[in-house]
Amino acid sequence: MTRLVGTFAAGFAATLFIALLTSIEGAWLLFVYGFVQACIGAGVCYQTIHSHWGSVEGVKTSAEGYIAPAIVAILNLMVLVTGWSDLFKI
Repeated sequence: MTRLVGTFAAGFAATLFIALLTSIEGAWLLFVYGFVQACIGAGVCYQTIHSHWGSVEGVKTSAEGYIAPAIVAILNLMVLVTGWSDLFKI
């Protein structure tokens, strides 16, 4: 499951990277999607780690499961805020 999610994340990261290198003009939906997905991922991972499943014997949990998506959400939000005029040109 982790590898499957990783392939989606890698593909999306490559798409955002290409958009940042070429032009983000009109590409607001990419960054909004990235922000929303990362917020949901951070919330779900936080909830899972701090639930019964996070304390099962033999399972080692760490905060990186929700810290990494939170950082991705912040980065997407930064692009949305700083690139507002270019992103929303239609």
